[in-house]
Amino acid sequence: MFQILNDRRLQIIFYVGLLVFTFFTIRGLEHRLVFAPSSEWARDLPASATELIFKSPETITSYKTLNLSETITSYKTLNLSAAWFPVKGADRVIVYCHGNAGNVSHRFAVAEFLQSQGWPVLLFDYRGYGKSEGAPDRWGLLSDTRQAIFEAQSLAGTDNVILYGRSLGAFAATQCARWASALILDSPFLSLEEMAKSRGLGWVPSWLKKYHFKNEGFIESVKCPTLILHGSADQIVPFQQGKRLAELNPEFTEFVEIPGGRHNDSRRKGPALEALKSFINGH
Repeated sequence: MFQILNDRRLQIIFYVGLLVFTFFTIRGLEHRLVFAPSSEWARDLPASATELIFKSPETITSYKTLNLSETITSYKTLNLSAAWFPVKGADRVIVYCHGNAGNVSHRFAVAEFLQSQGWPVLLFDYRGYGKSEGAPDRWGLLSDTRQAIFEAQSLAGTDNVILYGRSLGAFAATQCARWASALILDSPFLSLEEMAKSRGLGWVPSWLKKYHFKNEGFIESVKCPTLILHGSADQIVPFQQGKRLAELNPEFTEFVEIPGGRHNDSRRKGPALEALKSFINGH
């Protein structure tokens, strides 16, 4: 072994191989930390909801025809799983972008509650989550959210869409805010870089990472009314990250602290509920 390492060419091969192994190992771990889907539903669909499927582009490929006179765009689509919680006569609709783990069935109780307040809700699973086809990635996260907005507009018969993004879903919601009338960000992070630092992983070089989800670099361009909710005792996304995000766009953003609130606490009571009622009913 040591004789082999004395050969310079073999040394180079060894260290290049080690670098490649490290690169793909870190990328694989990163992917599993960012996306943690489950396929099996945790509970049955409530009687007040309807299960449905809608389509989202899997790939978009543009190419010239043989005579070069026109460009053809070829779409392959994926089937995405969703649950529709209607409210008759409502003039607004909530599109709920869930966090990185589980699937829509873990959010049925949230959607039922929002529905009980008079707000229709479209819950959907990103590709690779629950019954949705495909595998999760950054492009898919945003494409699926955009398609969910269009689906909700059609279902509810209104363009008044309120995007509700929780945790990882806050990134998708922020990126797609141009298609919404209002935006709710629940426990949002500044960026995955800041999240890594908060977990003691700030030493990992940026070039080794595939995902650089940055809310802090995009929130300033959001021009619709925005509500940010964040628990002061959030043990997953530091409270200061949500607060800092609100400070980056003060003209359009209202920040509500949930005293003692943790990351997965219910928003169906206390100051969180009051803030939601005031914000949603006002938009």
